[in-house]
Amino acid sequence: MQEHAEAVADAGQRHQERQAAAAEHDAAERRLTELYVRAIELVGSDNPAVRLGGLHALERLGQDNPEQRPTIVAVLCAYLRMPAPDDPRETEVRRTAQRMLTRHLRADRDGWWPGIALDLTGARLDDFDAAGCTLVDLDLTGAVCTGTTSFAGAVAHGRLRLTAEFADVVFDDLTGDAEVVLDDARCTGRVSFDRADLDALSCRGASFAEVSFRGATLRQPSSFDRARFAGSATFREAVFLGGLSMEHATFEGYAGFRRTRFADMALFRWTEFGAEAWFEGARFEGAANFGRAVFHGRVGFDGATLARRPLVDQARASASVTHVWPPDVTVGRRDDDWLVLTDP
Repeated sequence: MQEHAEAVADAGQRHQERQAAAAEHDAAERRLTELYVRAIELVGSDNPAVRLGGLHALERLGQDNPEQRPTIVAVLCAYLRMPAPDDPRETEVRRTAQRMLTRHLRADRDGWWPGIALDLTGARLDDFDAAGCTLVDLDLTGAVCTGTTSFAGAVAHGRLRLTAEFADVVFDDLTGDAEVVLDDARCTGRVSFDRADLDALSCRGASFAEVSFRGATLRQPSSFDRARFAGSATFREAVFLGGLSMEHATFEGYAGFRRTRFADMALFRWTEFGAEAWFEGARFEGAANFGRAVFHGRVGFDGATLARRPLVDQARASASVTHVWPPDVTVGRRDDDWLVLTDP
């Protein structure tokens, strides 16, 4: 009877402890919900200063409650996707929201929130600074990015959808296994991919004012089909390990491929070079095709090495300047203005 009584008492104690724990959990959940609702109410205020306080309240909530971070990031992204009123105070609120997102994406900081994806489709961003961040599935489709957008030194995974409007944008030293998609992007300032080491890059139909890929490495097939380069474009010492396609691309300014390495095929069919095009010291280790390309300025292949005879198939070049062509390229005169290149 004594053992039974002790067992009953022990069971009762455990039941009370479970009830107390459940009550404590329910109270914590209610408190968390109240804090979240209150922060959302502050973010929805008409007063920019109150909205700023609401954003900070959300950030503290996410820092203390990891399970709430995806929801809070989604709220911050939704705020940036909302139409921005023409108010300097609101500009500061939105810049604060940007900084909140990016400071929790830096793996070398104590406040890192791992595994966070950013949906900023259609957002208006000003001086968006993701330098050094770890980016997973960032989506900027339809976004308008003013000032300087920076991904310098970032590590990217998944897919970066960057079909957006940019002023200046920096990808220097960007690394990772992400697929970077700039298809139909519009870049009105300077774009730099210097020393970037990327898995896959697609820039089909993109428009660049000035772009640099100095020392960049592209490991998968890369496409610039139908891309437009309004200013200078330099790929000096870049390495294309998986092939490069620039079919129907337009270079309105200088096009520099000095000491560029093409480890696979290099397609420049129907590409138009509006100014000088330099391939000095370039290495073509696969097929090189310049069929139907048009060269308006000087062309130089001085010191270039080609594993195979390049295909030129009726490419045209200005007859008013001198050119240096690869060996075995047959050059004839079409008329007073144009030279024509033919395959043997």
